[in-house]
Amino acid sequence: MNPSGVPPHDLMAERAVIAACLISEDVSVAMRAGVLLAPEHFYRTLHQRVFKAIAGVVAVGHVPDITSVQDELRRLYGKSNDIAIDELLAIADAHPTRANLEHYAEIVRRHAEARLALQEIAAMEARLRSGKYLPADFARIRSVDQRPTPLEVGYPLPAFPTDGLPPEVRGFVLELARFTQTPPDLAGCLALSALSAAASGRVRVRARGGWVEPAHLWTFTLLPSGERKSAVLQAMVAVLERAELALMREARLAISAALTRKKIAEARASEAQENASHGDPSREAEDEAVARSREADEIEIPAAPRILLADATPEAVASQLADQDGRIAMFCAEATPFALLGRYTRDGSPNLETFLKAHAGDTIRVDRRNRPPEIIENPALTLGVAAQPEVLEDLGRIPELHGRGFLARLLIAVPRPMVGHRAVGQPAVPQAVVTAYERLVTGMLEAFWSLAEPWTLTLSPEAERELIDFERRLEPRLDPETGDLSHLSGWAGKLSGAVLRIAGLLHAAANFGPDGEQRIDLETIRTAIRFGEYFLGHALAAFSLMGRDPATEDAKLVMVWIRQKGVSFFSAREAFVGTRGRLTNMDRLRAALRVLEEHAHIESLPEASPPRPGRPASPRYRVNPRIPELQAHNPQNSGDRDGETSSVDCVAVDIAPARRPEPDTGPPPRERDGPPADAGCPARPRWPVSCLPAAALTKSFDPTPSGGGPLVAEGGAAWGPAAQPFAVRGAGSREEVAACPA
Repeated sequence: MNPSGVPPHDLMAERAVIAACLISEDVSVAMRAGVLLAPEHFYRTLHQRVFKAIAGVVAVGHVPDITSVQDELRRLYGKSNDIAIDELLAIADAHPTRANLEHYAEIVRRHAEARLALQEIAAMEARLRSGKYLPADFARIRSVDQRPTPLEVGYPLPAFPTDGLPPEVRGFVLELARFTQTPPDLAGCLALSALSAAASGRVRVRARGGWVEPAHLWTFTLLPSGERKSAVLQAMVAVLERAELALMREARLAISAALTRKKIAEARASEAQENASHGDPSREAEDEAVARSREADEIEIPAAPRILLADATPEAVASQLADQDGRIAMFCAEATPFALLGRYTRDGSPNLETFLKAHAGDTIRVDRRNRPPEIIENPALTLGVAAQPEVLEDLGRIPELHGRGFLARLLIAVPRPMVGHRAVGQPAVPQAVVTAYERLVTGMLEAFWSLAEPWTLTLSPEAERELIDFERRLEPRLDPETGDLSHLSGWAGKLSGAVLRIAGLLHAAANFGPDGEQRIDLETIRTAIRFGEYFLGHALAAFSLMGRDPATEDAKLVMVWIRQKGVSFFSAREAFVGTRGRLTNMDRLRAALRVLEEHAHIESLPEASPPRPGRPASPRYRVNPRIPELQAHNPQNSGDRDGETSSVDCVAVDIAPARRPEPDTGPPPRERDGPPADAGCPARPRWPVSCLPAAALTKSFDPTPSGGGPLVAEGGAAWGPAAQPFAVRGAGSREEVAACPA
């Protein structure tokens, strides 16, 4: 606290953070700010409201700007509490750059922590003076600067770029997401796979040199059970199923005619063989039999046309690719394709060859018993899978999927679940929207299904330079020692290729006519890069799902119970009863509590001395008041959310639903440009912390039962009845200790 009694704060840093969110055209800046800070970290009430409005805009997938934030402020606080737009303009004009966001956010967070410490110490001091202190008060003195370590690393989740989809697809995706009350990511990813299937393996993109990418995709969306994955998937592929039936009807007569001709030819060949064997032993009869047999063999029975594949074994995939001229698609709401990978191998290892080559477009050669070998050129396998997150955890335990690059080919999305926050009774998708989507997909199928050769696209010079710039930005992040994507280098190394594939599909959807433009423009490649950045953000979160520690998962369940109950102290027995049905035995609970202690989320309390007779007391714990779960129930705690799941798209393995901030129902708080005169401790002389023994800050204190004895620090610093407890607060880069006499 400064000499005037004002709690520590920095309004300039607060304005700089808000300005960075308002002036940036990249939503990731606001999402990053939402990971670093919460509205409660801001000192000025106006800044708290604006930051809460920014979080609300980002939560619905929009880029915050002055107009959208102003609308959100009105939604949250009503027109009577309208914030003048010139206030927002002044903030943005005063800080016309988004640079150093992390620096200013750290200043804001540090001052918020200092104010929290002052509040805690003031309350503790009052209890000590009255003699009604709590046993945990002295533990708090010891751990006043102990920040909880996040149980999992959190990653900001980009919103799905629906505006980058073709208009017909975008309208259907948004309407279907509204009707089913599912994240637009689910329908959006399946829509990309539907476009991939409609391209029928006939679209390729040629970049510089000999770099060619086939435009088919593998999308993999993770959502828990009960998120209506099957309903959305069925709606997205219904048009493909109808098109498949139409193709089968058209081919029925040709298949029947071919069968008839083959039977006739085989009968003639059999008759010629019989004649050459028993009737006419001449050379001419033998040549006639050979010719008839060759004629019968040359008649091929066309396979019934298939767009979609049901049997997902590697053998079935290879056979269908051979029958369907190298293209097939699989859509499923489970992980069936991956569960069957190792079905036909002796050692149970995954049979990846067919899948890997079908993704890369490499020639597949399959030898089978009692049938001729199958050679598949330019194979194109499309995948559209929606599965539960546990499936990816199971896949992460198979080393071959990492080592051979199978997982690196998946475009993974981890949208936030909406169960528990869905609006019931939504009207159906308008028929005009459905028709527009189906007309586009059907048109692509008609244009590409019968093409004998691939439709090869190229990049305009501007698009080529844009792609190279993207690769240059990405490459340093893959460095094994310094890159933030070094642990994901296998996946991220294929991201540029995925961007090219997406660009090819977006271009094909807009130009699939007979005279369609075959050069991808700058805007299309920029849109594809946005999709690539979306999948990169989700891949970071998704790959953290793999190899999760069971004790950490149980610890998160305990934290859910703590948050729901709002407890500050609890016993192990109470936690076991509260989590019964999820934690099935005390051993699991003890392991979870150890994890929480190691991460400073809770602290074990000393046992009662002397022990009471009878049943041993259950161990008791104190909840760290600075974790976000407790702050949700204690408004005075405004500590950081470091590493925890934010209300702005951020995932830390435990995928919680995104919630838009709710409008305030009570009277607005008094605007706070300065504190009331009696806020916190009054201003007192201050001493640098180095002047006090280290034990005074790090060791616990032993209070005497009577009020007249001294409080003695273990390090030897004696505090008599006339001395006062101290408060730790941040002041710039220097921590100081302030005495607060009675």
